[in-house]
Parts: sequence; structure tokens; C-alpha cells
Amino acid sequence: MDALSLLANPTLRDIGAGAILVLVVLMIITGRLIPKATHDREMKTAITRGDEWKQTAEETVKVNAEVLSQNSQLIKANEVVEAFLRSAGPSPADTSPVGGP
Repeated sequence: MDALSLLANPTLRDIGAGAILVLVVLMIITGRLIPKATHDREMKTAITRGDEWKQTAEETVKVNAEVLSQNSQLIKANEVVEAFLRSAGPSPADTSPVGGP
């Protein structure tokens, strides 16, 4: 059924302008019908917020990459310190208490 045959229906034609006006008012009140300017404003706001979130996500990725790089450097530094302490410390065969006999 297309729109023209629906409008040609005699029961639908008898509804009248008052019913159509009530229908439009109800659609406006329930938020199903809004002016184009309002729609454009809301879309612009949504796009702006989306761009802000995108920028924040990109900054977070950069920060995470920097943290990963710093952690890798700290692990390498820890390996050097650990190797030094193992070589400078007492041998595993030394069981004497700390501070001497």
C-alpha cells in the first residue's frame, strides 16, 4: 500500500485538520518532531563532543606509548643493577651471618 492509496482512504480523510494538529503537537511534546535548527545544533554538539573524545583517545595512546617506553628503560636499568649486585654480593656458598663471625 503506497501513501496515495492510504490518503485516498475515506476513513482517513475524515480525520480532519484538528486531529492532524493534535498529532503534530503530540509528536512535538514527545520529542519525535523537532525543528531543523534544533537538530542541526544537536548534531554540531555531538560532532564536537566526538572530536574531543577522539583527541583524548589519541593523547591517551601517546601517553601509553611513552609509559611503555619508560617501563622498558627501567627494566633494562634494573637488569644492569641486578647483575652488578649479584657479581658484587657474597657468593652463594657463603653462609656466614651478615656482619661477620
